[in-house]
Amino acid sequence: AAEAKIREAEETERIARLLAEEAERKAKRDARYAARKARVGRTPPGFSAR
Repeated sequence: AAEAKIREAEETERIARLLAEEAERKAKRDARYAARKARVGRTPPGFSAR
């Protein structure tokens, strides 16, 4: 019974860690998206406006 509780705690911790990593990835992606949206309308480097 003690082993089962230990395994369950480890599984819960693993799931929590995975969710935290996923949230961190989403936050980074959202930041990149926001930065890209802020740049819209500017001429990219290497391109000349005509």
